[in-house]
Amino acid sequence: FVTIDLVAGGGDGTYNIYLLPDMANPITLPLDTQPLVTTTFDFMVTDGCSTPAAFISSTITVFTLPIIVITAEPDSGCDPLTVEFADLTQPVPTTWNWNFGDPDGITNVSSEQAPSHLYSGPGVYDVSLSIVTADGCVTDTVLSDYIEVFPLPYANFELDPEVVNLLSAEINFTDLSAGNLASWDWNFGDGNSSTTQNPEHLYQDTGTYTINLLVTTINGCTDETQRQLIVEPDFMFYVPNAYTPNSDSKNDGFRGYGEGIDWDTYKMSIFNRWGELIYYTEDINDPWYGIYKGAPVELAVYVWKISLSDLKGNEHDYYGHVTLVR
Repeated sequence: FVTIDLVAGGGDGTYNIYLLPDMANPITLPLDTQPLVTTTFDFMVTDGCSTPAAFISSTITVFTLPIIVITAEPDSGCDPLTVEFADLTQPVPTTWNWNFGDPDGITNVSSEQAPSHLYSGPGVYDVSLSIVTADGCVTDTVLSDYIEVFPLPYANFELDPEVVNLLSAEINFTDLSAGNLASWDWNFGDGNSSTTQNPEHLYQDTGTYTINLLVTTINGCTDETQRQLIVEPDFMFYVPNAYTPNSDSKNDGFRGYGEGIDWDTYKMSIFNRWGELIYYTEDINDPWYGIYKGAPVELAVYVWKISLSDLKGNEHDYYGHVTLVR
């Protein structure tokens, strides 16, 4: 709205004011008007005497409000989302007042032409901008549901069991992830992978494996998590019941064999029929070749005792008989 007022002087002080071209019906000032375009108002003033009429004009200039043009890059994405805004309004305004529709954010407003804003929670956000032009005109716009922030998934899984030996190393993986998931990417830590939601996998060797699961939502948001699996060697131990120390490089030495054994704990004792200790070693690579006091022993049955620990530290004692033949 614009208010037009006139102050007249001279004459007899009694004035009639006319808005031309109407010269018959005087008007009352001040005059409130709201022209849509630039308009010139012409006025005539008379009094009750023979004073000549006075004329005056008033031009109201109307400035066209610009159309606000906003860009946002990106206008959607995964939480947290940093959005670069820009006002492209022409002609360029002199003042900006942004509201990002994020009252829980660190900052929710800006007076920059091209601000950025970090949205740290999933949801749909309205964005508003108020501008002031170089002519002092004020206009604004509200963009409803302009920014969308997608929630992250939560990656989680369990493996059953978590510690196995090599003879039972087929593992079942159960996906416990949350979110609107579109894909699962498993890495079993041994060079193999799967895209099945709940896969099974057979491990071929002992070791500690780090299993990684990466999940992706329908909107492309990701999360990942890891678990460890221990595949232990299976414990086995056996001893031959006969051997032939005849220097033919076949079955010449008597010793124990097995897997999953801490060989540093290996101790072997050999006794003759009278209970006399005739051989002792703590070295698995030092078998008994049927020698006692530098000479071959007689063909007979000998008693042995072997003690050792497995890789878990469990102690094992074994007793038996071995027949020496040549």
